[in-house]
Amino acid sequence: MWTENGKLWCIRAFFVIHSVQMSSSSLESSASFQTGNASIRDYEKMTSERFGTRHFPFSPHNFEWFKIFTKNENTRINIDNNTSNMVYCQLCTCYNASDGMHVDCSFRGISKAFNDISKDTVILTYRGNKLGKVMETDFQGLEHLIWLDLSQNEILKIEEGAFDDLKNLQVLLLNNNRFITMTGTLFPQDSFASLHNLRILTLHGNIEYYLLNVSKIDSKLFRSLYRLEYLTTDGIFNIEFDENYRNTNLSTLVMSSMIGQCGIVSLSNKTFRGLPKLRQLTMTGCKISQITENIFSSVPLLAYLDISNNFKLGLYNAIGPLAKSLNPFNIKNLKMNFVSNPDDVGTQLTKENMKYINAMSLVHLEMDSNNIEIFEKRALNMSRGTIRTLSMQNNNLFFSLFVEAIIWGNPSLVEVDLRDQFKYKIPAIEHTNSMYSKLTPSRDQFKNKIPAPGVINTLYTKGMLSRNQENVISLKQFSFTGSRHLFKPLDFYNTSNSLWYMDISENRITRLKKNHFENLKHLTFLNLSNNYIEAIDTNSFKDLVALTHLFLQNNLLGFEMGFGNLDDIFKALLHLEHLNLARNRIYTIKKDMFSSCKRLHFLDLSDNYLNNLDIDVSQLQNLFLLNLRTNRIQSFPLAVQKGLEAISNHTALTVNLVDNKLVCSCGNLNFLKWVLSSNITFVKRPSYECTFINGTSLFIRSEMICSLEMECHRYLTVIITCTALASLFLAIITAAIGYRYRWHILYWYYMAKLKDRTQGEQNTTYERLFEWDAYISYDDEDLHFVAAKMQPELEERLHYKLHIRERDFVLGETNSLNILNAVQQSKRTILIISRHFLKNKWCNFEINMAMIEGIKSERGVVVLVFLEKIPASFMPKDLAALLTQCPVVDWPQCEDVAEAFWDKLVNDIDDYNVNSDK
Repeated sequence: MWTENGKLWCIRAFFVIHSVQMSSSSLESSASFQTGNASIRDYEKMTSERFGTRHFPFSPHNFEWFKIFTKNENTRINIDNNTSNMVYCQLCTCYNASDGMHVDCSFRGISKAFNDISKDTVILTYRGNKLGKVMETDFQGLEHLIWLDLSQNEILKIEEGAFDDLKNLQVLLLNNNRFITMTGTLFPQDSFASLHNLRILTLHGNIEYYLLNVSKIDSKLFRSLYRLEYLTTDGIFNIEFDENYRNTNLSTLVMSSMIGQCGIVSLSNKTFRGLPKLRQLTMTGCKISQITENIFSSVPLLAYLDISNNFKLGLYNAIGPLAKSLNPFNIKNLKMNFVSNPDDVGTQLTKENMKYINAMSLVHLEMDSNNIEIFEKRALNMSRGTIRTLSMQNNNLFFSLFVEAIIWGNPSLVEVDLRDQFKYKIPAIEHTNSMYSKLTPSRDQFKNKIPAPGVINTLYTKGMLSRNQENVISLKQFSFTGSRHLFKPLDFYNTSNSLWYMDISENRITRLKKNHFENLKHLTFLNLSNNYIEAIDTNSFKDLVALTHLFLQNNLLGFEMGFGNLDDIFKALLHLEHLNLARNRIYTIKKDMFSSCKRLHFLDLSDNYLNNLDIDVSQLQNLFLLNLRTNRIQSFPLAVQKGLEAISNHTALTVNLVDNKLVCSCGNLNFLKWVLSSNITFVKRPSYECTFINGTSLFIRSEMICSLEMECHRYLTVIITCTALASLFLAIITAAIGYRYRWHILYWYYMAKLKDRTQGEQNTTYERLFEWDAYISYDDEDLHFVAAKMQPELEERLHYKLHIRERDFVLGETNSLNILNAVQQSKRTILIISRHFLKNKWCNFEINMAMIEGIKSERGVVVLVFLEKIPASFMPKDLAALLTQCPVVDWPQCEDVAEAFWDKLVNDIDDYNVNSDK
């Protein structure tokens, strides 16, 4: 009797192989997957990542995982000391488990199987050796054996009766050997006659590609395999599964060039007539080009079909006769990737040619790489409402024309994958060159294949959804990338949705509007990278309250980020953790742009044009990575340095400053010290360089910092000295200029004060009316001349109006303003020159004010009256200059000629336009 553990191994091994060929969506709904084993899910993910495709049934080269993933978690392994006495255990790995012996002889270079294997062995592995033949005596007495792995050897022949004692064998792996054919003496038809309990059999990777059209597989080999459920084999030319397979319990059949060889050319209604229990069928990478009607009529239970990478089949054949032969009630998963010939440009899907697909109860549908360009409205309209996941990657779909019809026409869709549009490529398939030689269609092939714009417009004349009624959809994940065409995001405004993932990168979105992401309150992942976004409306992200990942790299947001009104663009993103703004030509960033993103972990600003990083980092207390690679950053403000240091005290902060323009200067010395000594992790810190003003660069090291610091001290001394000298020189020049133009300065100063006290503006023309005919400037010692001579003569006799300071100065006003007002309000300023006058400072002031008034008003102002002879050497320079510019009158010593003096003086007063040029 076999233990429950032994049965569990085999069952779980079957589930591992079975699960890998199914999509992740179908796994969740598969009853056979409800084992709760997380390791199986991990393996499925690992296999998908390793081989880069969803179509591998399982890894063709490595079966070590069978042993790992199928052990009972409660199995206790006990190492038996007696195993060391066995010869084969000295070369192989042997250990006793609670249910029997496990022997692993994989990759040991063994050319002949051991014939003394313990009778208690339940698992035996010879994988990756040099076995050339399976002898009759190799497995005698191993009645407890459940698992036998002979894969990846050089087996050409199996002797008759080699497996006769393996009555309880459940897993037999014979893949990747050198069987030329599976008939006759090389593979006797009774080889599996005793394997009534066998469930899993792998025969793929044995027949060479060039022998597929002549090799045969004897169907009588399978007559006694009553419990066989899983079979992998090479797809030989015109293969048929006849009545000899009817006694098996075969539910999963894999024939794929991705794990072995597949040269199937044609399928007919006889191909699978002996497999009435078949549920899962994989025929990928074959040469199928000919099909007849009712191909799958003999397999009514078929729920999973993968015919991908059969580009000679043609998409119309796949969705036509082939789809028609499937039982629409049982088929759940259908994969038809790359079944369209690259020569057929512009595949069009219509309601008519999609009618068999729409009638199915599909849960998962894949139609990648079929060059689909035209999608008639309602062409995909799954009437049964069971569709959950749809993949149409690598086609030529226009978003605004066709994708809306797919989404809104199938509200049951949970995941829609439309990545890499307009990037049609032929998947890498072995032996492609012999199957297809022309990969690039000629220009002529495009003629009459793509409909004119008018035809397209007739297909889609208005939006699919109305904003006036609520629409319930199931969509959770949506991807549409690579179109490089004008793109308008779906309008989810009035929908009840649970969308959490959206990737619309690599399109042509020039502006994000406020209604583009309305009502997406569950969205956590949004990829907008590699578009042409130049502008973003302020409220574009206001409804994305659950968003954690936002990718905006490789757009054109530089101007908008620095100078647009985007201060609050991220204000609603309170849960944002990952923000990528790389390659956006950003020159500057608003200081408070990220202040609301308190949960931000990763901020990527790399490959921009930032010269400085002047942002508020005090709120980014959860930041783990700040990527500033390849910018023009020279330094950080002190506030940013302190903010990052505060963050690093409680998080493992990493900053990337690789390939920036750090400056070696005295002003940047503190920043360089901080970079060198900070506890923050700087990516590749030893590689950081800074550049001197002369263009030379040095790595930032302690020695360089010390040298720069000493140089800066010397520069500081020189700078202080030069600054002091420059200040002194400037003070001297200023003082000299001030002294040179001191009277002008005083004049304008008092003019300003005087203007504040007068109303209106004075007339500057010569015809204006003056209040006084003459202002008399004199020294107090000469007052008697003014009072006794000038006043009686000019005022009393000749009726001139004189301004005499003792009489006419305004009481309470300063002398300076009184003098300036008198000079301005008088036709002439008469200077009474005497030795006493030359010593009086106010008289000197009056001379200069009168001179400047003459310059300003462009009229003759000054009249000089000399009371006595004064040598020129005693005269001030200002007065000496006036001798050649102004009228001069000498007071006569003889009273008899006084009349001539007064006549000349009166003439000079009246002729006030007289200037120095006359």
